[in-house]
Amino acid sequence: MQVERPLRIDLDRRELTTGETVTVLVRDAMGRRVKDAHVVAGATRTRTDETGRCQLTLQTPGFWKCYAFKRPSNRIRYYPRTALVRVLPGSSGPLTPAGVPTELG
Repeated sequence: MQVERPLRIDLDRRELTTGETVTVLVRDAMGRRVKDAHVVAGATRTRTDETGRCQLTLQTPGFWKCYAFKRPSNRIRYYPRTALVRVLPGSSGPLTPAGVPTELG
């Protein structure tokens, strides 16, 4: 008989800039860290380590759904969970309207 456990997904932050990394922690409903869980955000995929952690680097601005799941074993069936992260475009300099100087002279 399988025990059923929903997953919990925690992000170290919910908003980042393109190219930055977010750390993900996957646990079960009892708070135990889940090793080898799959974590997906768009085309970016990774797996959690023995501490239940992994890192995702997102390169495209927008709202991304981080999806965590783990395949069932003979004893445990996990229910997947999602978390939303916002990725802002990076900036190479100050943002100003067209034609407006950035320095006053």
